[in-house]
Amino acid sequence: MLEAARKEYQEDEMQAEVLKILQPGNEFLQEVVDQFGKMRRQANKAQVACFYELKSSNVGKIVGKENRTRFLVSESSGCLDLSDATSKFSLSRNHFNMNKFGKPTEEDFETVREVVEKMAGAAHGLVLARSQSKESTPKFYHVPHIAVSRFFGRQELVEELQAFLLQPRRQDDKSNVAVLQALGGQGKSQIALELCRRFRKNCRAIGWLDATSKATIERSFERIAEELNRPALRLLKDTESKIRFVLDTMREWEEQWLMVYDNFDYPEHFPDIRTFLPDNNQGAIIFTSRNEATKVLGRLFRDPSMINDGGVELLLRDMSVEEIDSNRADAEEIVQRLGGLALAIEQAAAYIAFNHMSLPEFMSEYEKKKARVLRYTREDLWEYQKLRNGSDQNYAVSAFTTLEMSYEQIERQNETQKSYIARFLGTAAFLESSHIGSYLYETYLAEAPDPFPWLNLFRRVENHSDEEFDSDTTQASSVGTYQPVDWSASQFWSLIERLNRVSLLQSISKKPTVWFSIHPVIRDWLQLREKSRLERENILLEAINLLGVVVGSSFADIVESYTKQELLAHMEVCQFNLRYIGATKAFGCAELRYETNAFGGFYDRQEKYHRSQDLWEALWENDRKNLKETDPILLRSMANLALAFRNQQRLREAELLEVQIVKTRKKV
Repeated sequence: MLEAARKEYQEDEMQAEVLKILQPGNEFLQEVVDQFGKMRRQANKAQVACFYELKSSNVGKIVGKENRTRFLVSESSGCLDLSDATSKFSLSRNHFNMNKFGKPTEEDFETVREVVEKMAGAAHGLVLARSQSKESTPKFYHVPHIAVSRFFGRQELVEELQAFLLQPRRQDDKSNVAVLQALGGQGKSQIALELCRRFRKNCRAIGWLDATSKATIERSFERIAEELNRPALRLLKDTESKIRFVLDTMREWEEQWLMVYDNFDYPEHFPDIRTFLPDNNQGAIIFTSRNEATKVLGRLFRDPSMINDGGVELLLRDMSVEEIDSNRADAEEIVQRLGGLALAIEQAAAYIAFNHMSLPEFMSEYEKKKARVLRYTREDLWEYQKLRNGSDQNYAVSAFTTLEMSYEQIERQNETQKSYIARFLGTAAFLESSHIGSYLYETYLAEAPDPFPWLNLFRRVENHSDEEFDSDTTQASSVGTYQPVDWSASQFWSLIERLNRVSLLQSISKKPTVWFSIHPVIRDWLQLREKSRLERENILLEAINLLGVVVGSSFADIVESYTKQELLAHMEVCQFNLRYIGATKAFGCAELRYETNAFGGFYDRQEKYHRSQDLWEALWENDRKNLKETDPILLRSMANLALAFRNQQRLREAELLEVQIVKTRKKV
């Protein structure tokens, strides 16, 4: 702007210092813009009124040049935006007398006076509401219940992370971001939880987000939004507004905060992760990831092995001091054989305690099971097949071997029951593993016309009450005679409690409803246990069918928003897994018609129209290749796709399909 003015006018004809404010990067102008933006992001926004002129101005004559008439502040340039969110008023004046009035009875003055009086009248209530809103924003500590009773080893790493995250920052700095990277099962999440514990007293807020996928992180933001400001939550209609509310609220904080983005293992599938990071340099961020590519997000910290760093203490955590001393040599050998992998050591400790066995007895059992594990890990290590060398593969073998040993504990007498439990765990492993609610199984059992046999695990057995099962877990292992549709919450809890006791589940909870989680490494192992790719696909298809029945039921439409986010996360994971294992079937094929329509319908009801379009378009493409033009199934596929187009305002494409449907029906 300054250079343009100098080309047109002499130095004494302009105010160069004033025009400098319009130069790109001007600090004063940027500060004005930033402060105004900050004000507009507040929960109780200040009112804004924009006035624009209806008369043009002779700008040339003002500076002694030839006549040049222009509108300087039209409606489009004078208003912050053209939506209903901003009040707009026109004045029958030009640019040079916009704020000059001859008498109070002038119509334009009356307009301005009414606006100012209205703002002044609302000011007191606005300030009070803003004060109350600030006071009602509580401190919160939102972390999962997966911490061990005591934290072992890795003190040097924890202290290094703590020092980095607490480093003072300049005003223009971003948050300190630490990327904690290691293979699955090395204890990244436990280290992050230990840091949360240490930071708790000094932080206004500590949040934990599941960064496995976009759907899981959106679910985490919904939970945090609910905790941050429950009254405001009622005003937030959708997930996007809740995410914006959390980020906007955190942007205003002047106290320390900490956010953990856990399990960010697939950055290639979630490239816009930065849009979910708070823009406030008072806090710190931790990423945990198995993927080395995530190091671009911040400073990289590698999680070390627990060999000579707390592994023995973790393995012998339930022993007395005297017992630890006498067993130390054997314990060191076990930790060495397990590669210092935290998850494998945890599994070994649980196995030893459950079976009341000595450490040498454990090693003997371990070597026997390891031979079986090596038979299937050589075939296909799934995610582990991408690792760089054989030593990394040994970590997987160590973890999988201890998991096999734990698996043998779940049911030793009844093979039918054991196969049912294996199927339950197998299907769960293909869902979003950080939060699997009992409502999935209860709803499926009530809605499915022919439920899977393994769901007999959770039917109430005739002649036995829930109380009996609660008091005697061995009775839950009997096959029994099952009533048609009688869900037993106690049998479900009894089973997941047993699985948690042998460390096959990461965590279990009854609040607010019953749910469980599976560690990513245990999830991989469960998927891998079936050596046949076809059988893996069958188990995945059962998980997809289960989910299809649930999202297609009336239950899915009446649940809370965060439960809908859980369902969306499960849907995303199922679709990813179907591609990942190279399945012979895909959404849109005839065999998955029910599931494709159920998923598409749920996406549609959540206003994720592009996702419903993808599914329904795939089904339509398949149907028009394989069905007759007049087949009602094909016409239904066309109608669904037309709906997806119409919901996205792609009216021409919707109308073409709808016209085609009408013409075809007339032929029938």
